[in-house]
Amino acid sequence: MNNNLPTPDDLQKSWEDLGNIYAQHLEQHRVKIPKVRKYNEQAKSIWLAVLHYYKGVEVHKDDISKVCQRDKPSLKGDQQVRHLKRNGWHLTSDGKGNHLLDPYKPSPEWETDRIRREGRLTAKTFEDIKVTYENVVPLVERKKENLATDTVKTKSSYNKDTKTRQNPLQI
Repeated sequence: MNNNLPTPDDLQKSWEDLGNIYAQHLEQHRVKIPKVRKYNEQAKSIWLAVLHYYKGVEVHKDDISKVCQRDKPSLKGDQQVRHLKRNGWHLTSDGKGNHLLDPYKPSPEWETDRIRREGRLTAKTFEDIKVTYENVVPLVERKKENLATDTVKTKSSYNKDTKTRQNPLQI
């Protein structure tokens, strides 16, 4: 990205264009978009307008923060653009503050989470819940050395040796 920031008129056109793309491609996936007419009414609308303005080019979050400070001075100096993913936007990041927006499809995580949320709400039995989560059950990993005994160190001042006790949770 060059050092010249986009003008407010350019960003308003970008916001309007993004609104049209949203209506055609993302609204059916229930991706969330700020309900504003002007791009600079909310922080997220500024982020989206700037990212869409630089189509196909990674934009550093500092550049987005500069636009936010220019167009809405009440916002903080450090804008966290990564939060757009929580609203379903397909945002990629290189881990160094550079972001790229794909406005034509929702975030893959958003789709998975949406399907899970809908399944959770409509599930009638435990079997339905298991299917929603693809039959994956989280387990606590145990030490595999010796499941029958645990080593315990005592804290008393007169007994500093190590004791062994039976583990009541044997498999």
